[in-house]
Amino acid sequence: MQNSSKTVIFTDATCDGWQRTKGFANGLLSLVVVNGDKVDKYLFKKRIKDKWLRQFINRFEYEAIKKAKKMYPEAQVFSDSKIAVGWALRKSRFSSVEWISREKNPAGHELERLKKT
Repeated sequence: MQNSSKTVIFTDATCDGWQRTKGFANGLLSLVVVNGDKVDKYLFKKRIKDKWLRQFINRFEYEAIKKAKKMYPEAQVFSDSKIAVGWALRKSRFSSVEWISREKNPAGHELERLKKT
């Protein structure tokens, strides 16, 4: 991707719960990428397979952060999930990942808009 040093990414995720008998959860990852005056919105479908799936919404939030850092490794990334931010900093050792309130997260607003349609 281009010029990631000035890029800010807001991430969020949602999921439809999980099927204990099937061992998977489906969800959407939302990324709002701001680079100067340019704003791009991305939605990615994601399925997590795990027989003992726990903390599934946090795992989707973490996947959104990982997707953002894969697309723009040097970007500043914001998420409204404190748990996912903690995992990103500890497990993946990502730098430039911070918590932001839900009210200030445009990626979350995008998911809310989609739910209404």
